[in-house]
Amino acid sequence: MAEHVAATHLAALDPKLEALLLEVRKKAASSLSLRQTLWVIEAVGGWKTTTHVRLLNMSYTSDKRVDFYARGEEPLAKIEAKHAEVKAHEVSAWPTSPRAGADYYLNVSPVASHPSGGGHYFTCTHLKGIEVLEFVDPAGHAFDLAPEKSDAKRDNVSYKKVPAYLFWAWALKESTIVAQANDLLGLGEHVPSAQRTRENTGSCPACFRNVKLASGRIVLHGYTRPGWGSIQGSCFGVGFPPYELSPEGTKALVKHLTTAREEQERLIQDLEGGRVQRLTVPARQGVRFVYPVDPSWDEEVQRVIARARHTVVLLDADVKKAQRLVDGWKLRPLPKEGEAHPVWR
Repeated sequence: MAEHVAATHLAALDPKLEALLLEVRKKAASSLSLRQTLWVIEAVGGWKTTTHVRLLNMSYTSDKRVDFYARGEEPLAKIEAKHAEVKAHEVSAWPTSPRAGADYYLNVSPVASHPSGGGHYFTCTHLKGIEVLEFVDPAGHAFDLAPEKSDAKRDNVSYKKVPAYLFWAWALKESTIVAQANDLLGLGEHVPSAQRTRENTGSCPACFRNVKLASGRIVLHGYTRPGWGSIQGSCFGVGFPPYELSPEGTKALVKHLTTAREEQERLIQDLEGGRVQRLTVPARQGVRFVYPVDPSWDEEVQRVIARARHTVVLLDADVKKAQRLVDGWKLRPLPKEGEAHPVWR
């Protein structure tokens, strides 16, 4: 029975998730939505997220009390009507089980003439129930994503309407999330390019970026494959000598890409010949299986065929470039500080 994983690296890590994790790794995740944030949190593991309703004091004054005031030219009836509305929601103590969006008032004073002589007023403690999402990382560090007073005044009383960048402003500095993202990607700590030097570096024989060396070989790094729309967690060139010193890694790349192209061609033939009985396709989180009895089977088959044909085109271009670099290889010195990185074509 023939079977194919539509994108083999997806079985380990969804490319979209991988891209998000790389943003976290670079501490550049402030643009992630709440949905993407929760996906990352679930993927790295060990975090706890809980929702609850808590009370927010709506006062901006030091005594935490709110003034309701009607100016002198406004009728007394207006402030009395507001007073009656507030008194209807007055409670004797802070509620232990508040409701999101509900208003609670404590210690409501009588209506009185304002000391300035300009109208009438009363004071009280005004509380509002807001829905909070609490994040706790594996080390016990906690953060509440919650509406602020300005939000609650507009009746935005749920964390769902709060921008997730508030969480990331905290998480990228004070939580375990960056280290966890690096662990899941299998990468070391990210070092911004501005902080790197050319010392002990060389050109990766697969992605041809300037990469650090360890014992004369390319160290672990990720890369974006142009045109593929996905970010690879570990480059094929890891462990090979740099391209300046040897074509070994690029020769291995040609063989690897040629084999991958042949696999895609066989996949197209198997799909068109009806010899595939199960497809593994990307899902929101991870992958899912599709069988010939499923209503979406024909549509998924055509989608996988189209993707495979596109992959063949990309692989053809990659093979040609890599073979051209193998054919034109000659021994070169390793990069020196201040030199521009060569463009390998």
